[in-house]
Amino acid sequence: GTQSPLRGTRSDLTSNAGAASISRRLGADAAARAAEPAAAPAREKPAPAPFMLGKDRVVERKAEPTGAERLADAIAKYDGIKARTLDWLLKLIDGMYKGKGGSDDMRAKGSPPQEPLPLVDYMFQHLAGIYGTRDLVNQYAAQVVATVKAYVKVDARVALFNRFLTESLPRKVLVVYLDAAKKLGEPARLPCCDFPPEWAPKKGGPPCADVRKCLWVADKVLMRRHTKTAYTFAAALAVKGEPVTDAELTQYFVAPGYYGPDVAQMRDYERGRAEFRRITAVTFLEALCDEYLRCEGVYLDLLPGLFKKWDTDEDSLMQRADLGPMFSYMAPQGTAPEEIAQEAQTFWETALKLENEGIMGGLEKLGVNLLGSNSGLPDNSGRPATASMMIGIKAFMEAAQRCDFIRAYVRLHKTPPARVRVENSDEEQVKLLLQVLISRHWEMHGPALAARFKQAGATEPQLVAQVVVMERERDGARKALALHGLLKMMIGRKLDRLVAQLSPDSLSSAVDPDFEDALTRLTTAVKVLYGCNAILVEDLIEAPSWSSSASAVVQRERQRQVAQVMAVYSTIRGLMKEYALAFISSHDKVRYWLAKWHAKGQRRAGAKSARALNKEVQPERESDPGDEYALVQNSPIDLPAAGGASPEGSGGGAIAIPTTAEGLIRSRPASGVVRQDS
Repeated sequence: GTQSPLRGTRSDLTSNAGAASISRRLGADAAARAAEPAAAPAREKPAPAPFMLGKDRVVERKAEPTGAERLADAIAKYDGIKARTLDWLLKLIDGMYKGKGGSDDMRAKGSPPQEPLPLVDYMFQHLAGIYGTRDLVNQYAAQVVATVKAYVKVDARVALFNRFLTESLPRKVLVVYLDAAKKLGEPARLPCCDFPPEWAPKKGGPPCADVRKCLWVADKVLMRRHTKTAYTFAAALAVKGEPVTDAELTQYFVAPGYYGPDVAQMRDYERGRAEFRRITAVTFLEALCDEYLRCEGVYLDLLPGLFKKWDTDEDSLMQRADLGPMFSYMAPQGTAPEEIAQEAQTFWETALKLENEGIMGGLEKLGVNLLGSNSGLPDNSGRPATASMMIGIKAFMEAAQRCDFIRAYVRLHKTPPARVRVENSDEEQVKLLLQVLISRHWEMHGPALAARFKQAGATEPQLVAQVVVMERERDGARKALALHGLLKMMIGRKLDRLVAQLSPDSLSSAVDPDFEDALTRLTTAVKVLYGCNAILVEDLIEAPSWSSSASAVVQRERQRQVAQVMAVYSTIRGLMKEYALAFISSHDKVRYWLAKWHAKGQRRAGAKSARALNKEVQPERESDPGDEYALVQNSPIDLPAAGGASPEGSGGGAIAIPTTAEGLIRSRPASGVVRQDS
């Protein structure tokens, strides 16, 4: 339930707090209008313009269905269609890849530049260029899906195409794949075995490539990386490859820039440096896609830290003056100052545009038009009323994903090598178990959980994005962390709602009838997130000592985890204690029932003591953790009873209020079962 120190830049523009957070950038009048309730509904997407056929005939244009919708209709219409051969499918996939690369280049060079089409949309374009009519294209599209299902477990090329078609791999990974496949088919620019694009050791098998050439392609696509990172990737490829025979080496070895006897001399030299090995192209490209995803994950994880490091005034907003030192520090040695300044200016313009677009989108949801005549801002301001001169963490991260200058620095200096995977190791088994567990858990409970996203307000897009990250993650540990982050966001949202219900304005009127149920569900969610017993203080204090066989590193890691849980719990406990005392001191009935509850606890304690004496057992302890009404530590606070007189059994008006965590949360019985209190 803790919140990031970078939170609060533009997280919720539809609330009063979100509107106040942009006051520094919009001015007092604009912020005041943003804080007011929405006066007009949000703008709706304009309907398609009607198509005029004549004076009296008007036909509304129908929206073109997306490729995914069209494919779903085709599969439903041609259900049970017969699959075709594997050779037909592989030729069609190869043609689609080649055409998709050219289509992406044309869209990128257009005015304005456009994003690449999804593969499923381009598949219909490709089939339309071959077969023509719409019905025939839909039929062949359904046949492609049927053939993919038939051979997805037989051929690795079909399996990778299926991942791109269903977008289980992001679209940017497909762009990297097409770029690498194009470079792999070009003539080699270094000494290696340059096999023809369609060459395979066995007829009909997948094409192969030299590992040396594959590493050169990886350096071009993934950028320059640290020596250890590149070496680990090269070792992983070499393990998957096979030795090149002498006949293949003699026939296909090339050394650009060398001729005649020098080629043989270079071949002998390269053979002495390292063994020549070949690997299937699809194996290399699949490994390249996984490495790209890993490097991009490291890049995205480091961006918040970079923002915090170069935010000099620590106000969660970055100015133009902060970018100059950052880009100078990240620039490779020998880079011209003019080039550094140009890169910083380009990044600033991109981030500033994204920041202003986000502000305008948030204000449009409120129905506020700051550019109109009633904006209250001077007309001669010299710039648009919503123009911002600072950027937040969200705009910084979006702009950084488009900036290769920062990416090159992170690749070279901050990207660690991939961990070598050891088959059947304990760590790999745990990761596989986590992946299966999280996948099945989300399959069972995901729809019910996602149905509540609409109640999260402005947090809904963040929750949806977190679900997408979790579903696409293939590593079990990172998948579990993604689910942990999702639950943590929802708990934070629920805690914000409970805090709002405990505000002085809410307490002055009737208490929300759903408050108790919401508090119970929040407590259960926190226990699920951090462990059923780890959130309870007495469990942490009375935890058994760590095993003597555990190493010092393991003991320090466990102690660090305990300290983290304690810090999170202390934050929640402090808030709950503050609001509980304020709630108790302002309600007469609460004081009355609290006194009655205290008297009942004393009677129970006396009855227990009498039973203990009758049974001749040990005397009763001062506080029994098994009694749900026991007070672990009593700090008497004198509160006047209702009507100036103390209720019956209240102990003369002095009420013992528990001020420790044990008295404010549900205590754990000695048997280890968590019992609910009032």
